Order: sequence, then C-alpha cells, then structure tokens
Amino acid sequence: MERERQKQKAEALLSRVLELGQKMLPGAELLASVNSGRSANTRFARSEITSTGDVEEVQLRLHAYFGRRHASTEGNQTDDAGLRALIQRAGQLGRIAPEDPEHVPLLPPQRYATVTGAYDEATARLGAKERAAAIATTIAQGDEQKLQVAGFYQHQSGLHALGSSSGLRAFHPSTEAQFTTTARTPDGSGSGWAGAVSNHSVEIDPAALARVAIDKAVRSRRPQRLPPGRYTVVLEPAAVAELLSFLLRALDARTADEGRSFFSRPGGGNRLGDKLTGSNITLRSDPTEPVTAGAPFAEDGLPLRRNTWIDQGVISSLWYSRYWAQKQG
Repeated sequence: MERERQKQKAEALLSRVLELGQKMLPGAELLASVNSGRSANTRFARSEITSTGDVEEVQLRLHAYFGRRHASTEGNQTDDAGLRALIQRAGQLGRIAPEDPEHVPLLPPQRYATVTGAYDEATARLGAKERAAAIATTIAQGDEQKLQVAGFYQHQSGLHALGSSSGLRAFHPSTEAQFTTTARTPDGSGSGWAGAVSNHSVEIDPAALARVAIDKAVRSRRPQRLPPGRYTVVLEPAAVAELLSFLLRALDARTADEGRSFFSRPGGGNRLGDKLTGSNITLRSDPTEPVTAGAPFAEDGLPLRRNTWIDQGVISSLWYSRYWAQKQG
C-alpha cells in the first residue's frame, strides 16, 4: 500500500538525518520533521479546462538545539550530501542564535490516539482522468443553463512524520480532496459558488455541487436593491467553516492572559468559564472523529486528544503552548 511505502521511507529518512546529526553536532538536541507525498490539481475557467498538474515532493525540516540556542533549516535534498548540508547549516545558525527565554526541552516518546479516517487509498490513487470527468459534468450542466463555469479540483496524499534525538516518533498519513466551482451568467449579473472538502474523494459529488452553484447563479440574476435594515441570514456549511477557522485561532490562552484577545477578561486574566454564546453552541475537536479526522499530535509532538472548547455557550478550554502552560502552572 502507498501509505506503508511512505511510512517506511519517512522512518528511514528520520533515522538517517538524526544519525548523521548526532555525529556532526555532538551534544545537540535534534527534532526532524518530514512531509512527503503527492498533490495534484486541475483548473477550469470559462467552461474549459485550463491547466493540470501533479507533484510528488519530500520536505525535511531540522531543528537543532544547543541549550537555549536554537535554529531550524529545511530542504528537499534527501541524499547524504543534501542531509549533511542541512545539518551543517542548522549547526552554524544554532550556535550563533540568541538564547530563547521560552525554550522547553524536547518531548520524550509519547503515546498517540489511533486515527483511522484520515487516509483513503482511493483518494491517493486519483488521477487527471477522474478530475477531467468530474469537470466535464460540471461544464455540461453550465452549458445547459447557458452559464460559464470555473473552478478547481485538487487532492493530496501524504505523510507527516516527526523524530527526535530524545526518542520521539510520530506518523500521520492523510488524504484530502477539494472541489470548488463558480457559475456565472454571461452578463455578469448573477453568480453562484459551491465547494466541498473531505479526506475521502467519494464523499465529494462535483455534479451536485455544480447544481448548487448554477441554482444560485440563476436565482441571483438581475438582483434587486434591498433597503437598509436587519435581515436574518442563513450561512451554509462552507461559510461557517471559514468563520470557525478564525475562532479556533483566537482560542489562545496566552493572548487572552496578556489582554490581547476577545477572550481577555477586563482587569486581567481570561474568560474561561464565561458564557459568551447561546446555549445551543457546543464546539469540540477530536482527531479520531472519522468525519473530521486529523493529526493526533502537534508540531512539537505533543499528543492531541478530544477536547471541548465551548460547552453550551460557556468557554471551557483555551489552547496553550508548552511554554505558556508551564509558566501559568
């Protein structure tokens, strides 16, 4: 299987760069990350395919720690000469870097939750032929309504892997497919958009998405002016997801504690325990949830688990870096 092949290659690469690093930089702590895999896309505009591409790549990033001094370098040359150059550069930069007052030691080996829904072999095997067929269906629907359509079909499969001189190892294979399309009337007075993303390409229905975009374009022809006032707005899932991405980034304990956030409490501290939304709002994250499967570890290898951020309108969690968690007890 492609997933196992990628894991074996990543394990070998991590072992090799850490072995070389410990020889070339004695006494240094090392953290290496590998992102390897394939990404592909087909773009269409004015109701015809305009470009397609398919790329396989390996990206290696190395962090070198000399006490509180630290530097990182990255590259995509994975032969011994490339690895030696990467390690040498990290060592040179690390030794002259200023001391980091927020340094925390590397994590020892960790245990991670099992994630089963993030990788899909069928998505990993998708090719230009399948993308073109999906786009042809979209273009045909647009032609029936005398609309121009444009959009993007992209997918990727890959592995994110971590390894350190402290013995930590972590691997997360994943796939993702995304289809978006815009339909537009020839006079430009009406347009509609639709899109979807999933770890499993079979869950994306380009024909159904095209129907949604086309319906919006047809119904929005020759729009009428609305007087100023208060209107009830119903947001579709894609719009809610976009807003949630801003919310999740804002749920940061440090910016809240330092008075730089919506979640800062007037007079000091954060608003954990405060009711800030309606009781019908509960927000959770869980990397093992099949519908929204994600990596079970953070960039430093810290395990990620199921967590409730908002519980019936009450702010129940904020996220902490390891440094800030230690500082705040």
